Amino acid sequence: MPANTPYYQFPYIEPSDQITTIPATSKAQAQRYEQALKDANVPPGNPDVTAILTRLNNLETIRDRTPRREAAGSGTITVSGTNGSINVTFPPGRFTVPPIVMVTRQTGTNANHGVYAEAVTKDGCKITMYYGPGGGTGTTQVAWHAIQFTDTTANG
Repeated sequence: MPANTPYYQFPYIEPSDQITTIPATSKAQAQRYEQALKDANVPPGNPDVTAILTRLNNLETIRDRTPRREAAGSGTITVSGTNGSINVTFPPGRFTVPPIVMVTRQTGTNANHGVYAEAVTKDGCKITMYYGPGGGTGTTQVAWHAIQFTDTTANG
């Protein structure tokens, strides 16, 4: 009786199998290979090598659009007066250039409260919250996300 490979379950013949099992095993192998190629979107027949390489290059282009380096975190800003800030240190060696940093306020409902990143370097940044005209005191939770799209630039 034919056996199957452990991972993909491709059938194969054992030394103890009878010769009469060869056609069924061969058919099962061909069907598994055909399904694997179909699942990989390889066109039937004898596909043009150039077309396959073009498709692979397109996949590489899509991969190149994803951020190469990322870091994220959160913190609490304490405001006294019109603004407050926290310093963020990125993981050592994560970025090779100053990344793009996006900041969002997680608590608070006052429309006059704004948060932003400043003094961004490859090693960290300062996140500042403007408390609005007249100032005040309080704390606000913020979240940040830093990204670098290529090995040499932050933009993607």
